Amino acid sequence: MSEPRAYMRHIRQLGYCSRGARKYFARHSMDWSAFLRDGIPCSTLEATGDGLMIQLAQRARETG
Repeated sequence: MSEPRAYMRHIRQLGYCSRGARKYFARHSMDWSAFLRDGIPCSTLEATGDGLMIQLAQRARETG
């Protein structure tokens, strides 16, 4: 079974600002275009230790 992934829909569900998320990805050397295209593994978000990214991963795990 593949690992759950977070997608833009999860960012929207949480009411996060896409501009802020894009800047966050850039600061942490995460590929925004790849995220939009393919999503991002929840474990990658959780490994940041950032509360907002952990919430994003949790939402993705809960809602698929």
